Amino acid sequence: MTTTEPTLTIQAEPALTPQVIRALVNIAEAKKTSEPAVARFLDGLGRLIIQNGDPDAVYDFALAALDRDEAKQ
Repeated sequence: MTTTEPTLTIQAEPALTPQVIRALVNIAEAKKTSEPAVARFLDGLGRLIIQNGDPDAVYDFALAALDRDEAKQ
């Protein structure tokens, strides 16, 4: 079974769609109770979501990266 790794596309002028805004609000809320390292990770996710314009694609990419890292350990 072959699986493909998620990839991200950076848009030249991404739109702040309702999905992007919702994701950024959720990230801001999560950061309120997060450890500093987790808050930095969430900041990175937020930047990627803004650049990419597709929160689901960013989440898939981040989860795949975390899975790869976990598999190495």
